[in-house]
Amino acid sequence: MCYFRTLNRRVVHTEGIKHFAESNRCWWLIDAIVSHIGCLKFNRAVAADRRIGECNFWTLKVTDRSAILFVVADSGCEPFITQVIEFTDLPDGEYRIWAENAGDFWVLLLPEEH
Repeated sequence: MCYFRTLNRRVVHTEGIKHFAESNRCWWLIDAIVSHIGCLKFNRAVAADRRIGECNFWTLKVTDRSAILFVVADSGCEPFITQVIEFTDLPDGEYRIWAENAGDFWVLLLPEEH
């Protein structure tokens, strides 16, 4: 599989993420996610729940040109990071991106790429 670098040296993404970001002109979403991976809040969540250190699930919920980005350890779990996005031109809906720990780095991928 081919990986692409992000602004965070510890995070790469797949061709599916590249296609999604390019076709929707939403590289900002990838930047937002990678800015949280490895931050203090993220690392505390990893220390509290080992599942987060293996894989975590990001969702962007878009409604009326604004959005909420959040990440959970698993379905049914409370978000451990939430970010309000005041404006987006993405169509209303839910967009999901998974982050998997590959040892020395994290991989962002679309659920269908798993």
